Amino acid sequence: MAMGERKTGQQQTLSGIPVSDRPHPYKTYLFFAIAGSSILFLALSCVYIIWLTNNPPEAAIILPKPFIVSTILLLISSYTISMTHKAYLDDDNPKLLISLALTLMLGVSFGVFQIWGWSKMVQAGLYLNGEAAVSFVYILSGMHLLHLAGGLIYLLFLNFKVFDNWNDPIKRLIYFTNRYELIRLDLIAAYWHFMDVLWVVLFLTFLFTL
Repeated sequence: MAMGERKTGQQQTLSGIPVSDRPHPYKTYLFFAIAGSSILFLALSCVYIIWLTNNPPEAAIILPKPFIVSTILLLISSYTISMTHKAYLDDDNPKLLISLALTLMLGVSFGVFQIWGWSKMVQAGLYLNGEAAVSFVYILSGMHLLHLAGGLIYLLFLNFKVFDNWNDPIKRLIYFTNRYELIRLDLIAAYWHFMDVLWVVLFLTFLFTL
């Protein structure tokens, strides 16, 4: 085997794993970010449940209906963002843009209904500085919305990027042949699904403990 061929073979593997099969560093970063967020929310949820067990609220607390609507919207958005992977593999720029735009709009709508839900709680006399159980609802849902806002900003960036390819076949060709662009889509999809599951768990926790 020639020296050049041996060098190429060495570049293609690392510890016996082909370079193409190794996970992208950004996927590793996302994994640790999701793990860290999961630990944080799990710890706060455990504190919430323990506190509520020892200090039940004086009266039953009913979650506002906007929280139910926001949950449905987020579940739908999880479906729309799952369409991006196939749209990219099919080089389908319109379908990719539609799925990203729908996910963005549903995510923004989720935030609007969350804020509406908080306003309903305030109207019902349930304040952030009131009962500890109610405070936890504000804090946990607020932290989730803050995490989701980061995903919305990235989604907005991806929407502009795909829209920029609309009338430019050269840009579109470069975009759909760049493996890193697919990684970006897969990363935001994984993060979005995590946000979806996280909110459903929080919502069910609130629903069955208050």
